[in-house]
Amino acid sequence: MTRMSRVQKGVESVQGTPTSVLCEQVVPLLQYLDRKPAKELELKNDALHGHLTLSRKLQKALNQLRDDKAAEAQKEYEKQREKIEAVSSLNYERAQNSTLAEELVR
Repeated sequence: MTRMSRVQKGVESVQGTPTSVLCEQVVPLLQYLDRKPAKELELKNDALHGHLTLSRKLQKALNQLRDDKAAEAQKEYEKQREKIEAVSSLNYERAQNSTLAEELVR
């Protein structure tokens, strides 16, 4: 049976059917079809919301890690700077002592 003959048979079978019966069959189908895209959109929205939440948590964790590493680096920098200052101070005192020792020897 060709597609055209099937369509014609369908039209013939519908022609004798009362409108109320057709509405009872078509309206629920249309309602289902209306809800289907909404349900799909709702599922996609839920998935995207979950992705966004996960992305925000990851970004927050990365920011915290960055801040922790920056604070750690700052502390290490301060320690190294103190060591350098101590060595510089010690070198200065040695130079002064050396100069004073030379003056005493004269």
